[in-house]
Amino acid sequence: MQIEPTILSTISLSVFFGILLQVVGEKLKTPAIIFLMPAGILLGPQFLNWIDASTLGCGFEVLISLELV
Repeated sequence: MQIEPTILSTISLSVFFGILLQVVGEKLKTPAIIFLMPAGILLGPQFLNWIDASTLGCGFEVLISLELV
């Protein structure tokens, strides 16, 4: 059963995994982008389709900049 991503689920999952992977990167003393990129591919429309950037419109860039700070 495929779950369609909504704005709320996209934001929630993005923030959750963004913070989680930032903490993992900090604990392992590794740049978080090494974990964020594969997670984005895995959670995105190519594999699990849990996160769909097109549901955010122009808010996508804002969300990315907040998670990478």
